[in-house]
Amino acid sequence: MKLMLLAATLLAGCAISEPEESQQLEAITTAKAAFGAAVVVADFNGDKIDDLAVGAPGSWSDFSPGAVYLFKGTTSGLVAWRRITPADLDQEIDNNRFGEALAAGKIDDDDFAELVVGAPGSNEAFVLHGTSNGPSTSKFQKLSKGTFTDPDEDGGQLWGRQLVLHTEQPAFLAIGSTGPIAKVLKADLTRPVSEWFQLYATLSPPASSSTAFAFGYGLLIADLDRDGHRDVVVGAPGLGVYTGDLFVYRGTGHSFGAAITVHEQSSLPKARGDNFGMQLAFSSHGFDSDHEPEVAVLAPHFGGTGRLFAMKLDIANGALTGMHAAQGLPLESPENFPQRSLVVTDLDNDGFDDVIVGEPERTLGDHIQAGAIRIEMGSASGLGSASTLVWAPTSTPSGDLVFPDTFDLFGSSIAIGHFSSTSSSTRQLAVGLPQNPDDVDGLYESGAVMVLPIASGAVWPFGVYLDPTLF
Repeated sequence: MKLMLLAATLLAGCAISEPEESQQLEAITTAKAAFGAAVVVADFNGDKIDDLAVGAPGSWSDFSPGAVYLFKGTTSGLVAWRRITPADLDQEIDNNRFGEALAAGKIDDDDFAELVVGAPGSNEAFVLHGTSNGPSTSKFQKLSKGTFTDPDEDGGQLWGRQLVLHTEQPAFLAIGSTGPIAKVLKADLTRPVSEWFQLYATLSPPASSSTAFAFGYGLLIADLDRDGHRDVVVGAPGLGVYTGDLFVYRGTGHSFGAAITVHEQSSLPKARGDNFGMQLAFSSHGFDSDHEPEVAVLAPHFGGTGRLFAMKLDIANGALTGMHAAQGLPLESPENFPQRSLVVTDLDNDGFDDVIVGEPERTLGDHIQAGAIRIEMGSASGLGSASTLVWAPTSTPSGDLVFPDTFDLFGSSIAIGHFSSTSSSTRQLAVGLPQNPDDVDGLYESGAVMVLPIASGAVWPFGVYLDPTLF
């Protein structure tokens, strides 16, 4: 089934405009681009309307330098804008996987958000300075694993696979890999952009921990105890038969305290293969009526089906308290290492945060790993009171067939933005499906992103389709 939602207005506030002739770029020429493997939202050009960056790192089985595609938000919707590759940064072209991870936010005092791009194939990340024309390709900082890792230190592989940017000044940037360490960098705006981020802390699990494989696959920076200092939570989901674990590092204002191990200090049930800590997200005012900060933690293989945990972490005294779990989610159990996304937002503006979970491996009918997103609504009693499964539509208003389709992996990435207005009532949800298998202008498995409107406290399943051929 070929997806047919191309550059057309389907719903108010969810339009895609054709790029101006001067903005058109040469279409990507390789198949398996994995367009939609990562998405991030920010105002890159300072016009008060959100823009969308889409990562297209390519396939591990092919030579994949990777790319990032920028869509500019306008009053009439998103417009194909720019494409950025390692070559644009004068970097050596290799199996870089540029764009596998993305982060964005305002690091300095101007009106333009910066873009952080992970290139784990070359163990690098790049901080692109924000300008009125979006992220700069001439003014940036290159963050290499070798620069921030001691020669005798095991820095892991795929450095830059996970990125978390916290923009409260001074900005913090956490970078993860396959473990066994994670790095926290701190921005020093007195330095030139090429030297902005300096090493602030190296985090590692306790020496006694036996569950720290893939340390750094889940990362979170937040003030968990509201003491004015940022804390870091690191997920180590492990692989295969590994249980996974969660490590909390309390910020002191000049460093971080010793690791607090969740499984050691809680009655949380655990079993081999849970992959606890795969993805993390933070709610500053919680999912229930006490409005305490909570961390959403995904264990995609918990009990063989997966579970989302909502955890209140009291770390003031080096201990955990008040932890509770949401209902178990009926997630698929793929044979390969799962890719799942997790976003916290108040969808219905009722004062309780909700959680959106990407389930890209979910099978819908005869369509294997077509993918879906699950919405868990917060309430006075917390998560679990209402659950909704959303996938792309079976047809457009004009009757063109779209979703589901086999191996789309819809839900691999998720981001929320105001792509046509600054009003909070016009939000849209961008959802990546990086293995879309349709032959789009000869680009087999080029990937795509669906932009779905949010209205009346729900995500509506008719939206707009983006792919690399818009450039």
